[in-house]
Amino acid sequence: MSAETLRPGLPIRTDTPKGLLPAQIQWLEGLGLHYNLPEPAIICTHCGFALKADGDRVSRHLGEKHDVSKRARRGLSSLIQSLQLPKPDLLPPRADGSGAHPHLALKIGANCKHCKLRSTSLNQDKECCCIVGDMLAGDSPRRTRHVRQVEIARRDQPL
Repeated sequence: MSAETLRPGLPIRTDTPKGLLPAQIQWLEGLGLHYNLPEPAIICTHCGFALKADGDRVSRHLGEKHDVSKRARRGLSSLIQSLQLPKPDLLPPRADGSGAHPHLALKIGANCKHCKLRSTSLNQDKECCCIVGDMLAGDSPRRTRHVRQVEIARRDQPL
């Protein structure tokens, strides 16, 4: 066990699968957080989003968005920092056809049938590299056909 104590009487354990004591996992869950594995992330179960774990961002999120008291959050930033989590946007996407994650919010989106870009944006045509690239600039038939494919995918394909 590590000598560093993040909450009174709750040292980090490196011999458990998650590296946390059951009481620490319970504390996180009581705050509305889920420590996810094998994709290492902290997920806010109140809103269903994976949170960036830098600085005191997780603690601030709970305080500002979900009115969790400062006292209840005491020691949280230290615990989160000790987990050395990657940024959520660097995690690999979940496999196609995998079941819904019990703690992540479901988002309906679209994918581009031409370049396979996926997005939850309602304005996907401004994000798609095929449309904003110089090659497809203007109102060429190729651009129009591609926009139509994106719109069809948006209607038919949940992410």
